[in-house]
Order: sequence, then structure tokens, then C-alpha cells
Amino acid sequence: GYALGYALDFFKAPGVIVVEDDLVVSPDFFSYFAAAAPALERDPTLFLASAWNDNGFSESGDAGALRRSLWFPGLGWLLPRRLWETELKAQ
Repeated sequence: GYALGYALDFFKAPGVIVVEDDLVVSPDFFSYFAAAAPALERDPTLFLASAWNDNGFSESGDAGALRRSLWFPGLGWLLPRRLWETELKAQ
């Protein structure tokens, strides 16, 4: 928590992108989160946005689609301020 709290409470950031230390990001990593952030703000049933998909393949699927998941995919994700304030900050 300290770093998350500093970013979200001191700087009043609307969210924080959390990246595991060995993740190599794609060229569209940050633009993906910029596009996903409004959905997180509008829909309280969304927990966070993740840039990792264990079942993703570059040659199949819709590259422009966002999918809901019942599991936490990890590696790189956007933690919105709302989740920090309502679920994580007090812990």
C-alpha cells in the first residue's frame, strides 16, 4: 500500500497502472488503458482493467474488444481510485 496510497491520495491520480517487474509491455499498452479507463469509471461492477490474457492469441479474436473475466489475470492492470477508496485503502 504505501506507493499506491501516495499516488492515489497525495497526487489524486484517477487510477494507477500496476506492472509486475518482468512484464514487457506492448506498444499499445498505455493507449489500451486510456481506452479502458472510462468503462471503469462508468461501471461500478468492473473491478479493474487488465492487459494480460492467459488465453489470448494474436491470430484470433477481436483486437478491439474488452472482455469480462471472473478471475484476476494479473501482470499489468489499472487500479481505479474507486476500488482503492472503497476496498483497499483501509486494509
